[in-house]
Amino acid sequence: MRQVTTDDAFHILELMNSEGWLTYIGNRNINSIEDAKNYIIEKYLPFYKTSSLGPYVIQSKLGDFVGTIGLYKRESLSMPDLGFAILPAFYKKGYTYEASIALLNYAKVELKYSEISAITLKSNIASIKLLEKLGFKKSGTYIDATTNELLLCYKCKL
Repeated sequence: MRQVTTDDAFHILELMNSEGWLTYIGNRNINSIEDAKNYIIEKYLPFYKTSSLGPYVIQSKLGDFVGTIGLYKRESLSMPDLGFAILPAFYKKGYTYEASIALLNYAKVELKYSEISAITLKSNIASIKLLEKLGFKKSGTYIDATTNELLLCYKCKL
């Protein structure tokens, strides 16, 4: 894993326009490489200046861009939220699981968190299965402030 840079704009464009992203995360209106660069500059890079939380690129051992993963602080949640998305070519190959284990370990050991949350649509069966495999337990529901969509909330003790 590594920090996101503007050099990732092509891959961020591809990821944010993938069927999985559009279905389960939502359209961010990233329609060009320039849009993706601006999104990275405005939404991703500020994390690295102000927090130990934020997004990271998941890379294969060969250096391929697999997707993104991160810990995010939402105002309405008392603990950081684990989020991830990968390109369809890398589904069901273990990348998200491995990256999640590493990030949860970092959250526990380096950041000293004892609990992490995750939220997802109830229709996102693949994410729910992964969260449960990682030890997350359903803890209720969460209403997204932007979309007013009802999401499932999970928590994991570290």
